[in-house]
Amino acid sequence: MLSQEEQFPDTDIDEGKTEQQVKKVSKKPKQAIESLAEIQQRAMMAYAAYMDAERQVQDAYKEQERQIEKVYEGAKQQAAQACEENIAQALKTREANKQQAAKSYEESAAQALKAHEEAEQQASRICEENIAQALEIREEAEQQAWKARNEGIERTWQIFTKSKG
Repeated sequence: MLSQEEQFPDTDIDEGKTEQQVKKVSKKPKQAIESLAEIQQRAMMAYAAYMDAERQVQDAYKEQERQIEKVYEGAKQQAAQACEENIAQALKTREANKQQAAKSYEESAAQALKAHEEAEQQASRICEENIAQALEIREEAEQQAWKARNEGIERTWQIFTKSKG
């Protein structure tokens, strides 16, 4: 740093005032450096907070996506279970109808034969209808679950992309 004589070569200021001025001048850069350091520290803290918030948003997005997938899988599983129960009931009904047909056959040969064939046909038709209906219900449930999943992921993605923008 420059000496007092070099800083103030042609001034007639007494020695005490010159020292005070030098101290004031030397304090200002030091204060500026401290202020810049503080700003830099705050900027680093803000950036770290931003990165942490971004990570939290990503974690929340992933968690929400996992939850949506879980709901979808649950709906799909329920649809499959309902389908299986309906098929089992249809098969049980067909079996019961077949037994009834066999009993009718024993009571009257000609009438029983005709009734037996009709009952089997009806049981098969009912079974096929029930199976078709169960499969249709399952398909609709899976489609609704898929749609809900896609909408949930789309909303989540929109929230995620808005939070980044």
